[in-house]
Amino acid sequence: MHVAVISNFYPDGRQLAEYALHFVEGMREARGHERVTVLAGAPGPTDVKRPWKYGAVSIPLEVTRAVRKLQPDAVVVSHSFSSWGDTHTANFMGFLAIAGLAFSVPTVAMMHHLPQTMQVEQTGYRLTPIARFGIDRACRLLAQAHSVVFTLERDCAYFAQHYKPEGTHWIELGVPGTTQPLPWQDDARVLAFGLWGPSKDLETLVRVVSTGASTKLTVAGRGHWRFPAFLPQLQARYTCPQIEYTGYVAEEDLPALFGASWLVVLPYRENTGASAVLRQACKYGRAVLASDLPVFRTLAERLGLRLNYYRSEDELRDQLRVLMSDPARLQAEGIHNAEATRSISMSNIAERYWQLLESHVRPRQATAQQPAF
Repeated sequence: MHVAVISNFYPDGRQLAEYALHFVEGMREARGHERVTVLAGAPGPTDVKRPWKYGAVSIPLEVTRAVRKLQPDAVVVSHSFSSWGDTHTANFMGFLAIAGLAFSVPTVAMMHHLPQTMQVEQTGYRLTPIARFGIDRACRLLAQAHSVVFTLERDCAYFAQHYKPEGTHWIELGVPGTTQPLPWQDDARVLAFGLWGPSKDLETLVRVVSTGASTKLTVAGRGHWRFPAFLPQLQARYTCPQIEYTGYVAEEDLPALFGASWLVVLPYRENTGASAVLRQACKYGRAVLASDLPVFRTLAERLGLRLNYYRSEDELRDQLRVLMSDPARLQAEGIHNAEATRSISMSNIAERYWQLLESHVRPRQATAQQPAF
C-alpha cells in the first residue's frame, strides 16, 4: 500500500510539523514494507515533497493536483483549525481540500482539536456567530472524509453525534519516538514548554516563580500566531534571574531541554488538544505537575500515570515547594510514567491507522480486480 501523509512537516516550525515527523516514523516502523510519502506545505526545506503553499487560498487545487500526480492508494491528513495558514480563509481551504480528496481517494483525516468542545472563555478565542458558522461549514466538509480520527475522546463523541455517526474514530495521540528516560541532573529546574497563547495560564506560573518560589524555571516554545503579543508581553512583565525564556526549541534539542529539568509543569486554562508536551515528559522520564483539568485526569486513569495537580495559584506554589524538595519522588514518578506509556508508542498508534486505511483500500482494490462482463 502507498499512503500519502499531508501535513506541515519538520523542520518548518509550523503547527503539528514535529508531530507529523514522529507519525511518519511510526508508520514506517510499524510496516516497513509499505510506502509512505509526505506532501508538506511550502516554503520549507526540500527533504520532503512540498507541493502546496502554506497560507494560500489555492490549497485545494494544489493538494488535489499533488495527490492526483502521486496516485497513492490512500491519504492521511494531519491537521487542525489553525494548521493550514495564518488566516481563517487559508484554514477553511484546508477543509475544502479534504472534501475534494475524498471524491477520488480513500481519505483519513486526523483532527487535533475541535473548537466546539472547548470552554471558549478560557482560551482567549472569540467564537462570533460568523466564526461558529464557518466552523460548522468546515466540519461538514471534514465529514466527507472516509474516516475522521480525533486525538481526544470528547471531540470524537461530539463529531459523531453532530456530523458523522459512522466513520468517526478516537485514536490516542501517541508518544513520539522511543521512550528513553534521561539521566538525572543536579540542577533543580522546572520546565514549561508549549505553543503559548491565552489558553495557557503561563502568567500564574511565572508570577509564582518571580515572586519568591525558590526554583528556576525554563519557559520554552514560541507564541501562537493568533496571539503574537502574548509571550513578548509576558516576558517583559516577568523578567528575573531565575526565569529563562528560550523561544522555539528544535526537535534534536529536546533531550537536553527535558534532561535539564526535574519537573514539567502544564499550566493550562483549557486543554485545546491531547497535550504532546505531557507525552514528551513521559517519554523522557520527567514528573508532571498539571492544571486540574478532566482531560489530564482521564488520561492518567486510563494509562495509570502518576500526575500531580493544582487548582489555584496558592496550590501551585505549595506543589512546587513540596515536589522540588523531593527529587527521589520526582525520579520515581518519571520512570513510572515512562513505562506506563510504552503501550501508546507511535508505532502502535500508527498500526491502528494502517488498519483503518486497509479497511478503505481493500474493498476498493477488490472491486477494481473483479472481471467486467
